[in-house]
Amino acid sequence: MSAATANNAEVQLRRNSLGLTELVFHGITPTAPATNNQATIDVSYTASDHSPSSGLASVELWVKVPGGSGYTKTATDSTPGASGSFTYTVPTSGEATVDGTYSFYTISTDKAGNRESVPGAPDATTTESTTIQDTVAPVTTASGENADKNSYHDSDWTHQAVTVTLTASDAPQAGADASSGVDHTYYKIDGAASYSTGTTVTIDAPADHSNDGTHTISYYSTDKAGNTETAHTFTVKTDTQTPSSNATSSQFDNTGTINVDAHASDPSPSSGLSSVDLYVKKPGDSSFSLAHTNTDGSSSFSYHVPTASGSPVNGNYSFYTITHDNAGNNETSKTTADTTTLEDTTPPTSGATSAALDNSGTIAVDAHGTAVVTYTTSDGVTRHVLAWARSTGSRTRRARRTSRPPSSSTTPAAGRATRIRATGRSSRTRARPTRARRCRSS
Repeated sequence: MSAATANNAEVQLRRNSLGLTELVFHGITPTAPATNNQATIDVSYTASDHSPSSGLASVELWVKVPGGSGYTKTATDSTPGASGSFTYTVPTSGEATVDGTYSFYTISTDKAGNRESVPGAPDATTTESTTIQDTVAPVTTASGENADKNSYHDSDWTHQAVTVTLTASDAPQAGADASSGVDHTYYKIDGAASYSTGTTVTIDAPADHSNDGTHTISYYSTDKAGNTETAHTFTVKTDTQTPSSNATSSQFDNTGTINVDAHASDPSPSSGLSSVDLYVKKPGDSSFSLAHTNTDGSSSFSYHVPTASGSPVNGNYSFYTITHDNAGNNETSKTTADTTTLEDTTPPTSGATSAALDNSGTIAVDAHGTAVVTYTTSDGVTRHVLAWARSTGSRTRRARRTSRPPSSSTTPAAGRATRIRATGRSSRTRARPTRARRCRSS
């Protein structure tokens, strides 16, 4: 009769001591952990030799190592019971165990000489047990995304909510054919007392600025073999405060370069100013245009007045500034000027007349009807003509000053002698009305 298989046990026909043919069932089932990260693997078994039984004589442990082409016997239990176990020592490479898939089966033999078939035989009843040796911890990476779906990078500043995704992987050891796989990923925010399980974390950025500042996410993963990853951190910095500026400049300029200070600032917790824009409305313009951007976030500008025929174009130059911070906050747009500077590079003029000859000892100088001429030029600048006195053959003497400049309608008093000099208000020189003093000739 041929052999048959039933109920995961080997069935054989044999004659007993009375000469009768009997059915004999004997089998063995090994079990080993699905994963392992220790230096040894415990493989247990249960065996049976059904009545009428001669009893178990031995149980053999066979193993196929990672990358192996077949099984080899690694241990024998010569005094087996109904159950037992083997301790298999994992081979090493250097100081590390060789990771990968270890497959096991057991072969039992009874005292009558009956032996189980090996796996793959037609009547095989031996269960093959597989253990994944894995001593390498998983690796978890973090990636951030702003609320607008743009990428957020670790420790950058942002004014938006950030969602951080934690991605864990459990690659096998170099040369191994498998790993146990990721089990769980854990995280906590800032100083939380304990970790939570999950793979996404959101840091909110409410408009009331209540969550502004630096937030640290700590995270790690474990694998099914019990390996635990060292914790990592990912930092999110939020700043929802809008920066501000208020540009200033001098009232007048005659150099062709107008210095403008933006006075830019960014409220705490500050991400810092990333850039400051200077806008200008030139004489004759109906609107503002961008003149320059300080990409280092500094506030100082030197605006070069445009020229015509090689000379600065005079007139009123109006300015405002717009600031931007490193979190992406932008100052509110403006429509009116922060400051205005009058560019005036045209010097004032004056003329004085006197008699060609004089024998009286007093020279009368006519400033064309005024001792101090106050007038407004076509470019809107108010100017004053100042009078000085000098006698032929004597040193120059400054005329006596009055307490304040006379008006443009003032006419010289009788006997007043003057020499005319003109200045503009933009040079900050006061108008000085003078009275000539009589000087004796030498």
